Amino acid sequence: MTILIKDLELIATFDTDDRILPGGSLVIEGPAITALGSPTQIAGPADLVIDGAGKMALPGFINTHHHFFQQLTRAVPAVHSASILDWLRYLYPIWAGVDDEAMYSATLLSGAQLLLTGCTTTSDMAYFYPHGRASLIDTEILAARELGIRFHPCRASMPAMEADLFDAFRAAGIPAADMVEGKDRILAECERVIQRYDERGPFSMCQVAIGQTDKTYRDPQFMRDMADLARRYGVMLHTHLHPRPDEIAQCQELYRKEPIDFLEETGWLGPQAWLAHATAFQPAYIERVARTGTGISHCPSSNMRLGYGLAPVPAMAEAGVNISVAVDGGASNDTGDYLGELRQTLLVHRIHGLHPEPRSGVQATSPYEVLAFGTRGGAAVLDRDDIGSLEVGKASDIVLYDLNRLAYAGALHDPLAAILLCGESHIVDTTIVNGEILVRDGRLVRMDEATITAAANKAASKLLDSSR
Repeated sequence: MTILIKDLELIATFDTDDRILPGGSLVIEGPAITALGSPTQIAGPADLVIDGAGKMALPGFINTHHHFFQQLTRAVPAVHSASILDWLRYLYPIWAGVDDEAMYSATLLSGAQLLLTGCTTTSDMAYFYPHGRASLIDTEILAARELGIRFHPCRASMPAMEADLFDAFRAAGIPAADMVEGKDRILAECERVIQRYDERGPFSMCQVAIGQTDKTYRDPQFMRDMADLARRYGVMLHTHLHPRPDEIAQCQELYRKEPIDFLEETGWLGPQAWLAHATAFQPAYIERVARTGTGISHCPSSNMRLGYGLAPVPAMAEAGVNISVAVDGGASNDTGDYLGELRQTLLVHRIHGLHPEPRSGVQATSPYEVLAFGTRGGAAVLDRDDIGSLEVGKASDIVLYDLNRLAYAGALHDPLAAILLCGESHIVDTTIVNGEILVRDGRLVRMDEATITAAANKAASKLLDSSR
């Protein structure tokens, strides 16, 4: 199917030259952009014509870290002000009830929120398989396929559990052993998911990664085994790294080294790997991820929500680190608004005193740099060269913003900055993924939003009720 988007007000390409075209048209043929330029340069018939008058086109955003299942436990009153350990102790027994029905609803909810706020590609770190429910990863892959979003599922794992979490499960009357997986099973399941679902090549809609929610510092061989599996299949590795004081102390006790050293020595740094959060990164950490080409998922809302502190994003950007932006799980963010997360990134780093010179205060971030984190930055972190920019031959993942809205009135001297600085609602006009229109006039096309909402509310109530 050939789609012509004609007479656009503005096209922001986010290619390597950061071209901003003051008007123009786009032609899509199937999964690829086949023409881009002034209307007079683009001719020929089209199966569908979209009037781009008053609209701005950007590449679809790329969300590199999430936990879909958590979207059903947003705004839980008991953890509004909980520390990270209290948060985990309270929520894990609730999450023990996540089944395929809940995961299906959570995936549709998460993906819908992302599509409506300009995101066309997302990853999800699915690390929790309570009571041996290995099919949860299959369920979310199939649900994402139904929704139409480009997907990078991470078949992650929880091979061990801290003592206080075991205590939380015991207190809830749940066998704690049912909440973790054996190491042989983890490796076998990772291999199964890769073999069944991983797609390679341009415009692939599903690329599998593998990982762990936390590092097994007392078992470096398991870390190496997982890294070896990833290399054998050519898939990526993903984990969290804050790093916490307790894991720094553990690494010092075991190896007299830092967690970043442990990751490099076990094969978890490099262009095939990316780390979520990156808070408390000192210069030596920044140098290491820059030198190895390791990607970073910056999650500012989650970091603030749980009191982690802030990642030194300006310093990492100066060092040439591949940086992306991610919403993280619903229980640690409470929203899945991708453009809102970019706005958070833009503003939070400008707080006086957070970063040293020269990138401090209002000089720390710019709207254009942050939008680049969300587009080509996300593509670089996921090691893809077919998404993240609007160029001939790249994927037809495109979002349109209607600039003739109250939100942007008085700001059209810089509409690209206005979508971050001025929009009180981050719902896009149009979202196109792989040549298919998934959001039109700010509404989902493939699925009914009311149906998704009702199913998610039902699943959330069931989870909370069954945990009482």
